[in-house]
Amino acid sequence: MATSPFVYSSTNSSFADGKEVVNPALKQTPCNTCTAFATISAAETAVATVGGIDASDVDLSIVDLYYCSSQVRTCRSGSTLQAVLQDLKSRGPQLLASKCLPYNPNDKSFMDSLSVRRLCSAKKCSDTNRFVASGTFDFVPLADPTEVMQYIRAYGSVVGKSSLLML
Repeated sequence: MATSPFVYSSTNSSFADGKEVVNPALKQTPCNTCTAFATISAAETAVATVGGIDASDVDLSIVDLYYCSSQVRTCRSGSTLQAVLQDLKSRGPQLLASKCLPYNPNDKSFMDSLSVRRLCSAKKCSDTNRFVASGTFDFVPLADPTEVMQYIRAYGSVVGKSSLLML
């Protein structure tokens, strides 16, 4: 009979055969890119968990996912989680490594759509991640806490959203 540990954390390498499956948190300041940061982090963690590798080997470009999509996005515009997840699903294996399009929120190119298009076409390289290139990404809504726990243990992370109603 197998039992599950009372406490589980993807950030604790002892639960992942000694692998660091979660990359360190990054600063998005001052841009409204939280959906891209959360999505990239979850994708990197899922690839690391399923592949049994360190997350640092799955370093994906937030810039490529967020700014270089078919939707015009700027630093100020923000995007829905659903839209960014859909972009990951459709473009995931082709996403560039972060060294090709690094995130630099102090670069004024992130502020307007014309500059963003130039930024995307001026990438430093065309490298994709070898661990991601042969796979696919998908997303499913989870409502049951037990399902969420199972997904975290299988894939290392989930992406969640909350909506606030201001009266």
